[in-house]
Amino acid sequence: MNTIKPPTGNIPRTYLPTRFKVTVWSKLKPYYNDLLKRPIKSTIDLKHWIADKTELDAAIAEELLTRETVLKGEPDDKRSKEIIDYIQSEICPRIDKIETEIAKRMKKDLSRYQYRLFRQSFPARR
Repeated sequence: MNTIKPPTGNIPRTYLPTRFKVTVWSKLKPYYNDLLKRPIKSTIDLKHWIADKTELDAAIAEELLTRETVLKGEPDDKRSKEIIDYIQSEICPRIDKIETEIAKRMKKDLSRYQYRLFRQSFPARR
């Protein structure tokens, strides 16, 4: 039987370890706690925070999509099914809970720095 291999991304990770896998909540929780507690004192800090949050979200989405792709090609792959079920039943509810806190923080910090971020997005005209 042909094994379906997950796609490999071209963007190197900078926040998570290169070979980070979504396996249990205890491995994800420190990254969410960091995002909640990390000081944001400038637009640069905010840009890094947003990039790290995006990378964390992408890693979780990638793991789910990879497992779902494997299951479509190999419906009898019990390990992938178990991982998907675990992520959806144990990890996603915890992420949902902490995402509420992260959204509050992001709203506060974006409102503080959004004008500067907006201005930095456009080159100065002469």
